[in-house]
Amino acid sequence: MIRVHGRRPRSSGRLVLSLLASTALGVATVVLPSTSGALAAAGGGKLPVVIAWGKALQLPGTRPRTAVLSLSCSAPGDCGAGGTGFTDSEKNGKWGTASPVPGTGGLGVQWSVSCASPGDCGAVGNRADAVYVATEKDGTWDRAEEVPGLGALGLHGNPVINALSCGGVGSCAAGGSYEDRSHHTQAFVVTAKGGVWGKAQELPGLAALNKGGYSSLSAVSCASAGNCTGGGLFTDRKGAQQAFVVSQAGYKWQAATNLPGLPTRNKGAYALVSAVSCPSPGNCGAGGIYTDGGFNNTAFVVSRSHGSWKSSLRLAGVNGLSAGPSVGIDQISCSSAGNCGAGGFYTDAGGRQQAFVASEINGKWAAGEAVPGTVTANTGFSALTASVSCRSKGNCTAGGLFTLVSGHSVVFVVSEVNGTWGTAKDISGVGNSETLYSVSCTAPANCVAGLGAMPGFPGNSYVLAETPAH
Repeated sequence: MIRVHGRRPRSSGRLVLSLLASTALGVATVVLPSTSGALAAAGGGKLPVVIAWGKALQLPGTRPRTAVLSLSCSAPGDCGAGGTGFTDSEKNGKWGTASPVPGTGGLGVQWSVSCASPGDCGAVGNRADAVYVATEKDGTWDRAEEVPGLGALGLHGNPVINALSCGGVGSCAAGGSYEDRSHHTQAFVVTAKGGVWGKAQELPGLAALNKGGYSSLSAVSCASAGNCTGGGLFTDRKGAQQAFVVSQAGYKWQAATNLPGLPTRNKGAYALVSAVSCPSPGNCGAGGIYTDGGFNNTAFVVSRSHGSWKSSLRLAGVNGLSAGPSVGIDQISCSSAGNCGAGGFYTDAGGRQQAFVASEINGKWAAGEAVPGTVTANTGFSALTASVSCRSKGNCTAGGLFTLVSGHSVVFVVSEVNGTWGTAKDISGVGNSETLYSVSCTAPANCVAGLGAMPGFPGNSYVLAETPAH
């Protein structure tokens, strides 16, 4: 899975190009029907907080078989959206007409956006044979361009951008991977300054780590202009997959390093940083997985405080819930230093994939828990939390999906208020083949969710707003 991070909300920095990209989900052929009330029927109950979600709105100008793949809101009523061949903007609570980014025609390009302020966003686009970057200034998009400098790095093929974050107006960082002429997969990063994208570059220090010839930047988060933190994976000389972190200060990237304490835990030789969120320069939360000696995936969290990484921690609760081989942190969002929310999936004792959420308050992570109301409703045995956005300490919103025994799937949203997660609520008003890709919040009870067609299925692009109930 791939995610996006804007300056607000402070969520994980991977782009959501396809909710079903991970083969671990096992739901690539699921169709979403109109199944409003599935949670209530399963005994999900009501949210214990006064929050209401409005009716899903189809974005003007979007075509069938498209999706809102990413959302980035810089203020209530001011958001940017990226999707299948388009970008769109909300201004003062009203969405414009979706349109292709100039220079691409929109055909086959999967766009994701990150917005530092209303009308000032960065965008990255993935196509089968090319990757693009673009900048929006005062509500107008410049012409997109292919990522500069990849050819000079030895590009042979298969470029992909996995991460984007904009920490200031015209200031962004993005990265991913490409195949070089020796058929090795290499990580790269590209930075925008003053609205101009520079040349792609290798991450300093990563070549010394990546002796196995496979690396990729998975996540990035920029707390301010030119101050970003990222993470990903590399293979060592023994062929083991390890996790790395890397930081940028004053637009200069520092040397990539291993996460403290993780290599000795990664006895199954499979680890990666899957999510990063930085609320202020030098202060971040990150999460990912490593594999233990029994070849079971284990979720971990780690904090960066005043520029230094602490030792990674096994996320309590969710690893205890997981009795199967699969567990993963899919997204993390930090509203301030030591105050974050996270979500992902785990496999229970019956082999069913369940969705979970977890919270960090004042520097201490509480045990991860199954999303309230979804375990019983998940009769199709496949669920996950796809997106999390936190606007203040102990106040977050998350969204995802679960499946029914019929093979259909149901989109849900769930809110945390003052450190307590409420019961999930299923979304009504969408068609029969949409799913949730992204959530972005700017203030309590001011969130927007992005939905759209599952890959290979008909469906339309929708946005859904959360507001205080009256």
